Amino acid sequence: MALAVMQAISSSQNSIEYSLERIEYLENKLFQDANQVVDKISELIDGKLELIRNELKKYLVHGLPSPLDKCRQRLKIAWKPGGLFSDIELYELSECYELSKLDEKTSIDGVLKIYGQLQQNAAMMAALVRNAPELKNRAIKDWIKYGLLCKLWRSIMNNYDFKNNVISEYKSSQMLLKDNP
Repeated sequence: MALAVMQAISSSQNSIEYSLERIEYLENKLFQDANQVVDKISELIDGKLELIRNELKKYLVHGLPSPLDKCRQRLKIAWKPGGLFSDIELYELSECYELSKLDEKTSIDGVLKIYGQLQQNAAMMAALVRNAPELKNRAIKDWIKYGLLCKLWRSIMNNYDFKNNVISEYKSSQMLLKDNP
């Protein structure tokens, strides 16, 4: 009996190791696919990098240091003049400004717009820093993250009955059927 238990444990460990390897493979494949999509976007945008940089700079109200700005404080650039911001600082600042618009009163449509804009900013950043692998990887991860958040909130919006302020019975039962094969 002890031999059977040991074999079961060994088999279980092999199964777990295989599952973890498969998850890692799928994660790498997803990242490679996202990288290819961003590269395609970069090809389409090529030659317009200055326009992208200017798009990120639109979030700067002015170039003077702003020690009372919460996003600048959070990024530790409150005393830095806007004209000296690096591309990544501009990206992070725009991300902070967009995320600061979210609160418990934000409508689902508002949430979708904010996450959609963040995904757009991430795609532009990936194109802008295409020759800096670390920054490009970060932008691609953000692009995936905000895309998934958009998908999540879109599904919430599609499954919510706005007239009755409840999840519709039909859609919730369909979700349960999908979740429980």
